Order: sequence, then structure tokens, then C-alpha cells
Amino acid sequence: MVNSEEIEAQFKYFALECEELEAPLYASLSDLLSHDESMHRFLFGAREQQPIANLFFAAVKYLLRTNPEERLAVDYLNVHRGEPIDPKDVYRHLQEFCLRSEKPLIDVIENRFVQTNVANRCAYLVPAFKYISSISDGKPMSFVEIGCSAGLNLLWDRYRYTYSDGTTFGDAQSNVHLNSRIEGTGCPSMDVDINEITGRFGIDLNPIDVGDEEEVDWLRALVWPERQDELEILECAVSNAKKCKDEVQLFEGEMLDVLPNIFSDLVTSTNVCVFDSHVMNQIPNEDRETLSNMLKNLSSKLNIFHVSVGGQSNPPEIRLSRYCEGRRYSALLGYSDAHGRWSRWVI
Repeated sequence: MVNSEEIEAQFKYFALECEELEAPLYASLSDLLSHDESMHRFLFGAREQQPIANLFFAAVKYLLRTNPEERLAVDYLNVHRGEPIDPKDVYRHLQEFCLRSEKPLIDVIENRFVQTNVANRCAYLVPAFKYISSISDGKPMSFVEIGCSAGLNLLWDRYRYTYSDGTTFGDAQSNVHLNSRIEGTGCPSMDVDINEITGRFGIDLNPIDVGDEEEVDWLRALVWPERQDELEILECAVSNAKKCKDEVQLFEGEMLDVLPNIFSDLVTSTNVCVFDSHVMNQIPNEDRETLSNMLKNLSSKLNIFHVSVGGQSNPPEIRLSRYCEGRRYSALLGYSDAHGRWSRWVI
């Protein structure tokens, strides 16, 4: 059970993050919420390790989908349209809505997870995957995502990419078009051929079924009001995932329980790339250490790469660990923002 002091701290941090990511409404609301203890009680029952501010705002948006006449819903719609709003008025509407919806709001907060599936994060995963291909032995690659949500990022090679340096990649016919800025002068070579993909596996405590509209509504609720572009990308990525559903296997459960089962079915003629993006902040330190030791042990039969992005640093780090014959080698590849809008590489 979280306390008011922790809730205050998380909303203050989230306010700063929203400012950096140009989401002024959530930044203002988070600042007001951090000081309003009367609103903290809605979050006392949130699960441990959950990003409280994200969870709260998503729960509110999720309930608003069936209450479009609410003044708060109209406020969010106006933000979508780029119309001016007064954050203090929006906050009053937020308070009123939460009080009227106390029971269902608490129910969502206590039973849901933050499962943001930002497809644009693939824009910084692709250069990392290209780098792995350049240093691997050319064997086919299976991809395993920790905290996969709906598994949209497991289909990263089915998207179309345009980078600020003029580099393009991916399926030129894809309706999922991702744009990202490369900062600085370095970036892994994008001319490297990606290893053949032989498997796509996702692990989540509650995998999102893209065929279930209520579950997809939860993904939509996790998109911030200012992020109309991300909402449009999400819709396209979900549509794409429905067509490719047979290519992705999603597993429900704790990563430490599920990973060995996935690896047991992989043949030694393949390499494995485990990846996660903005998930490790939801995983206790001891479990992260156990994960590393597990991958060391599993690497006695397979070469394993682990790309881990964000969740533990600001700006988010893009880190690569390579596991081979029971040993771990780690390197910092670069940095990114939390939504894949830019990346800066140090290799």
C-alpha cells in the first residue's frame, strides 16, 4: 500500500517528465495533485512498483470513455484539438469526476497495470537491433519482450521509419509510420542486414489482447491528451497486430517464471534478443539481479543479447548486455526520450 508522501513525490516527478515531453496539461495537473492530499486516497490501493501518476490518469481516461458528456472529457477533447484550456478549470473538473466515480476509479487503479505500448519507441530499438546484428554471428534471432503489453513492439520490422538524418528503414507500405530525431553525430549503422527473425515472444502480467476492444481501450487511456499523434500511431499498430496475431506469442506471468519456459523451446541454432523499454522501474532490484543471473546461466547454450531502455535513469539510457558462455558483457549504447522522439548514441 502506498502512502501520501510517496504519491506526492511521484506526481512531482511525473510533472517534470511531462514538461520535458511537452505535455503541459498533465504537467500542471500533476503539480496540483502532488499537493492535494484529498485526492491521494484514490491511489492508496495501487499495486506496488506501479507508476502511480500514469496509472491514475489512465484510470480516469478509461472511465471517461463511457462518459463523453463529462466536462473533463470535453476538456481532454479540446486539448486533442489544440484549443486553449485553463488547467485550474480542468483540475476542478477532475476533482468532481473522481468524487462522483470513486468506486469504479479505485477498482481500476487497484486491478490495472501501467501497460503503455508506445510504438514510437521502436525508433530507438531498431538502431540497437541493427548493432546487435553487426556484432552477432549471423544466426537467426528470436526476440523476447519483457513487459510487452499488447506486443506491438515485437512487430518492429513491420513499421516504416524516417529519421532526421534522412535514414529510412522498414516496410515502405506500412501504415505505421514512425519519425524520430537523431541527436549528435553517432548512430549504429543502419546499412546492416537484420538477422532472420525466427520467433517473437512477449511476457506480461496481463497481456493485452488486440482483439478485445475493452483491452485496447486501456491502451488508448494510457495515451496522454496532448499526444494525438501517438493515438493515431497506436490505432494503426493495433490494426497491424490483428493481421499478424499468429506471428506473436504472448505469455501471462512473472518474467522469472516464464523466461525459462520460452528458452526451453528454442534451438541452439538461434540467438536470442531480450528487450524491455521503460519496464525496469516496475521490477524490484532483486528481481533484476535474478534476471541477469538467469540469462548468464541460459547463455551456456545460446548467445543472448539484452537491450534495456529507461526506467532507471534520466535521460533514459539504452543499454546492451551480451551473455555468452555464462558471462555478461555490458555497454551503454546511447540515450533517448521516453517516447522515442529522439535518440543520442555513444557508440
